[in-house]
Amino acid sequence: MATVSGEQIALKKMQLAGWLYLFVIVAVSAIVFSLNFALSVLAGGIISLLSFMASYKELMGLLEKTASWGDEKEKDTGQRKAAHPKRGFLVRFWIRIAVIGVVLFMLIKSGMIHVFGLIIGLSTAVFTVMVTSLSMARHQVSNGRR
Repeated sequence: MATVSGEQIALKKMQLAGWLYLFVIVAVSAIVFSLNFALSVLAGGIISLLSFMASYKELMGLLEKTASWGDEKEKDTGQRKAAHPKRGFLVRFWIRIAVIGVVLFMLIKSGMIHVFGLIIGLSTAVFTVMVTSLSMARHQVSNGRR
């Protein structure tokens, strides 16, 4: 049975918070602005949060592969040990960026998306990380750890 670390629990909470923030922002957007604006926020938020989750998964995979590949190639230099897993990570990163770019281009070009709403939605992951970081910092200060 796999154990769940504190970092994994914190990530799951942060991911849940991101989806919660997104749906609150979408609901407020639908009430204050329009349904089209709210759907644009939703589209941007989904892209942002899915990309954030994929980035985390890729980064954890890179760290695991780098550590295990280093064990397999004891005779190589340290720089050579990490070169192969990094290459795959970078290729997947750029493919993900390209796919996101194409999707955003198609959404904007269609004219059905409100660009400002899309930008707000794309900011969801950044907002989630910022709120989580500030919350953790406040928690550390209130516990006397400076």
